[in-house]
Amino acid sequence: MKYYPEIFNPSTRLKLFSYRKPTDNLFYPSKHYQEQQSSLQALTPGGVTPMPDFSSSTPAWDPSSRSPLPEFFTPLNSSPMPVASTSQVSDSLQAPSHFFLDRCFIGITLKVVVNGGEYKGKELDAHLVEVNGQLCIRYIHYKSSIPLQPGWVTPKHPCPKRDKGLLIVIKGGHQGKLVRRIKHRNENKEVIMILVVIQRKTGVADVFSDEYLELGPEFLCVVSETKEEKKSGIALLASLHQ
Repeated sequence: MKYYPEIFNPSTRLKLFSYRKPTDNLFYPSKHYQEQQSSLQALTPGGVTPMPDFSSSTPAWDPSSRSPLPEFFTPLNSSPMPVASTSQVSDSLQAPSHFFLDRCFIGITLKVVVNGGEYKGKELDAHLVEVNGQLCIRYIHYKSSIPLQPGWVTPKHPCPKRDKGLLIVIKGGHQGKLVRRIKHRNENKEVIMILVVIQRKTGVADVFSDEYLELGPEFLCVVSETKEEKKSGIALLASLHQ
């Protein structure tokens, strides 16, 4: 190894490098950096550089991350829960669209007017039956039960001034009640029928109740009855007049 004599800086009197500068290094670390590195190696076992303490520092914000949303926040593109409108609720509570399609008419034969199919203004005796939970309007033709479309069927209303037959209320709060006409009166150019409610039981003659109604003919439909039933009803009304 070749020896080089010690050389001092004449202005600072500090010793210069006593050997030739290596050609593979770009710079020499300062003495302060060497002392700081030595102190860190002494404090860390095995000379490993200590990890930073994240508990006392604030992590950097990641621009690709999504900010947490509060619980009450609703995204703009989310669909709200379906709510039934007032019209939908009211439609579900409405009475059947056809006057005859109500179970209170089962077992009673009504006089109806049929317009549809092969019928044009045909008066028929129709009855209501329930098949597998479905209500159907039918009439008897030569011992056969013939179905009728509800759209074909309209009620036969009574004559308010002279009808003496059995009637039934087809709409309103008294729907399904059997009545007979006692008399009538005029009100605002309309004829109002004064009626007595009939109590009917199978195998027993009809009797009057203590209930009286006043209705227009559009609230009523003529009930089909035999000649004997009609004669008995007229006699019952005569006793009421007496």
